[in-house]
Amino acid sequence: MRDVSIIGVGRTEFIISDEYASGMAAMTGFAPLGAEAVTKALKNCKNLEKKDIEIVYCGRSSPVTNAGQTIMQKMDMLSEGSYSVDNGVASGSTALLSAYRDVAAGLRDVALVIGFEIMPPGQLYISPDGQGWKTKPSDAGPLPRLFAQLARRHMAEYGTTKEQLAMVAAKNRKNGALNPIALNKDEISAEDVLGSRMISDPLTEGMCTVPASGAAAVLICERNRQSITVLNQLE
Repeated sequence: MRDVSIIGVGRTEFIISDEYASGMAAMTGFAPLGAEAVTKALKNCKNLEKKDIEIVYCGRSSPVTNAGQTIMQKMDMLSEGSYSVDNGVASGSTALLSAYRDVAAGLRDVALVIGFEIMPPGQLYISPDGQGWKTKPSDAGPLPRLFAQLARRHMAEYGTTKEQLAMVAAKNRKNGALNPIALNKDEISAEDVLGSRMISDPLTEGMCTVPASGAAAVLICERNRQSITVLNQLE
């Protein structure tokens, strides 16, 4: 397996907006978001042209089909292959892992990874009547209940505490405060996370993600490709 490096990154601002509330807007709004992220990633990387990109992996958790191809068409880019990866909330990281394996194995030298989401307010609420994996009744939606169930299992098996979960949330918010285009730019203490409204035990509001829309792109290449300026190594 070859060493792999990240050579360019780009992302849009992530926002909470009713702009994508309609089905048609959600089906078309991803393309300009993806193109913006790819454009920024290309500008972030020196000595790389569009034609050098050999493969594209596009992570998305939505009903959009051929998302990667659509974004590439908007960018006026053609590659050897473009694959859409759907793995729920892990779609973006799964797309990156897939591209990494291609480059590490020597199947490609340069790969582009795109991750996007269109998530208008209320998008995560699904009627419990339509779910086959219902957990115990709760005022919370089925997805918070599912992750709360996973959290309780982790706590039972590994001794994880609510305080530790709150520390993770506080750490993430501290990182966000350092990022001018982060969705949440204000720090919050672990105590505040614990004291926020309970959504589904043990998860409080401060531990839960916020539905938002945006896109990110990453360019990776084989480590020894000397013609490209390397930003940092992908372990």
